[in-house]
Amino acid sequence: MKRSEMLEIINDIIFYNNAGFGSDKLANEILSELELKGMKPPVKKRCPVLLTDAYVWEPEENNG
Repeated sequence: MKRSEMLEIINDIIFYNNAGFGSDKLANEILSELELKGMKPPVKKRCPVLLTDAYVWEPEENNG
C-alpha cells in the first residue's frame, strides 16, 4: 500500500464521519502521528550491504 492510499482511506473516514469536514492536511497529520506512535509502513525493504530491514511506503509514481 502506498502512503497516499492510506491518507486517502483516513481522509474518507474523516469525511464520512464528520459530515464533510475532513481534509488532506488532517489525514496527513493523523498518519504522521500514527507513524510516530510506531505504525510501520507495509513494505519491508532489506539493505543488501548492512543486512538490516526498514519499512517503507511504496513509491508514489506509477510504473506501468
